[in-house]
Amino acid sequence: MERPVPVDLRELTRRRRRRGKVLAPYALLAPGAIWLLVLFLVPMVSMGGLALQEGNALDGFVQTFRVANFGDVLSKNYEILVRSLRNGAIVVVSGAVMRRGPPSAQGPSEGRPNDRDDS
Repeated sequence: MERPVPVDLRELTRRRRRRGKVLAPYALLAPGAIWLLVLFLVPMVSMGGLALQEGNALDGFVQTFRVANFGDVLSKNYEILVRSLRNGAIVVVSGAVMRRGPPSAQGPSEGRPNDRDDS
């Protein structure tokens, strides 16, 4: 036989959460969000605005929102960009080789499992 469930049971009533418990995570995130805004977003927006200006040091710079500036820089400095990417790849590969070493230089704990028990 089914019995009705009383409404005043603690398990069924919704407990009210304190405002402090609800806002605590946001209060803990606020300092990090402020630092992110000040140290990352503000400089990024200002550098984006600076990159879209035209002019020179003598006549001054004017905000023109010319996106073709990026293409101009890449076309004028293509060789330098390719050389930099090549040098970066060489450094990464040589660092990986130096870190790992040739296979014959690996000891028992590095490249292959140790079969003997020295204990």
